Parts: sequence; C-alpha cells; structure tokens
Amino acid sequence: MLNYLIMDWKRVYLEIIDRARTRVIQKGIYRETHHIVPICMGGENTKENKVELTYREHFICHRILHIIFPKNKELASAFHISAYGTNARKTRKSGVLWCPSSRALEAARIAKIHARTGTHHSEETKAKMAETHRLRKEMGTPRKPSPPLTEETKEKMRQAKLGKSRAPFTEEHKAKLREARANRKSK
Repeated sequence: MLNYLIMDWKRVYLEIIDRARTRVIQKGIYRETHHIVPICMGGENTKENKVELTYREHFICHRILHIIFPKNKELASAFHISAYGTNARKTRKSGVLWCPSSRALEAARIAKIHARTGTHHSEETKAKMAETHRLRKEMGTPRKPSPPLTEETKEKMRQAKLGKSRAPFTEEHKAKLREARANRKSK
C-alpha cells in the first residue's frame, strides 16, 4: 500500500502518453481519443493535445489524473465516465480482453460521489425530480420507467426491420432452447 502512495504518478502518466504518441493502434482495435492536458485544466481541443489510447490506457490515464488532482471535480467526473459511460459499456460488451477491476470501478463510483458533493440543483430541476418521483411512486415502479414510444419512433423501428430476417435456428440451437425451457419449467 505504501508504494501506491509514493509512486510518481505524473511520470507514469507521461510514459503512457509518450508511448501512445509514437505508435499506431492496429485497425479494428477499439481506441479512444484522450486530451493530454484536460480541457478543464486549460488544455485546448487541438490535434497536438490529443492522443489515441486503448480503452485500458484511457481508463488508467483518467484514474491517474484523479489520483494526482483528487479535488478536481471535472477530472473525477471524467474518471467516472471512463468507467461507467457509454463507451465503457460498449467495450465491455464487445469482448475486450481487459476491463477494470472491481476496486477500480468502486474508486470511480466514489470519485463521482465526491464530485457531486456540494453541488446544488435549481428549483426547476428539483420540481422535475419531485414530479418524477411522485409518478414512479404512483406507478409502483422503483426504477425509471421507459418513456412511451411515439408513433414516429415505432414507424422508424418498423422501417428498420423491413426486409431483415434472421437465419433459421439450427437443430442444435433448437435442442438447446427446448432444454432451457424444460429446465425453467422444472424449477
């Protein structure tokens, strides 16, 4: 644990960035663009301030930035997003070989809590939240219900499926489905 505290995190961060600047990530490998000097710390949105990283490297860089600057709320939020955001969920679903440890994910969750501490909602936002909570309570749904689909959305979904058909199930797959159904019924 002591090594964790005395480690030169800035040096580690710069080594990852320097390595990424001089290499090309193979085609087909998932990559993310990282701001070397974060925008919230005065970095610019220029090509010179960006580098392509793998998901693992990007997550590690955001974790290191949060360790170096623990009181920076924007960096804490960026760390949380790198762990739980849309890209993080996509990469985990796509079978990426690496994903953050439960300890790292917990650190990201706590970082977000600390980043939100002391922030205040406007009266308008509070009213919207209260109304949503009241509606959920009336509906008996503890979680946020999906909004009803509009006719336009339904039509777009119908159009997207037109002409698409999946291949018929193989006999082996049908047997597995029957077995799974039988197992569910017996429980």
